[in-house]
Amino acid sequence: MKSEKNAAFTLIELLVVVLIVGILAAVALPRYQMAVAKARVTEVLPLLNAIRTAQEVHYMANGAYSDKWDDLGVGISGVTSVEDCNSGGLATQCFYFNTSYYCNVNSGGGAAYCRDRTGALPQIGVTFANGSFRKTFGLRVCISLDDWEERVCKALGGTLGPSFGPGKYYSF
Repeated sequence: MKSEKNAAFTLIELLVVVLIVGILAAVALPRYQMAVAKARVTEVLPLLNAIRTAQEVHYMANGAYSDKWDDLGVGISGVTSVEDCNSGGLATQCFYFNTSYYCNVNSGGGAAYCRDRTGALPQIGVTFANGSFRKTFGLRVCISLDDWEERVCKALGGTLGPSFGPGKYYSF
């Protein structure tokens, strides 16, 4: 009698493969999430720097910063709409991206901030006034309120600064 060899995988072999895939996923997923978070946050940094420069030019020409997007003359791709809003207790304008971020043009506080509409990423800001409060933070700020946001701020190369209000402030 000729014996036929079973060509199928055994249950143990399948479980080992599933276990190995699970371990690889557990190692890779947090790194992937951090890479996506960093990419989404860094997407708004060029815009914030453009706003800072435009605010400085507007200040030199008019003696005051502006709360209006049109006054700044900044053309940014990816902005879907600009609307009146209230940010930090001040009337200003907010602009919305194709992504989940929206940012404000907030001259009263001498800073512009971008926030994630889902609340899953830290708040990113740039200062354009040179008050003592602003010098503490530097030109770009990452504000974290929970551990995940703090890890994103640190991954961007942020340096922890003194805290003024809720959250931790990182300058970079």
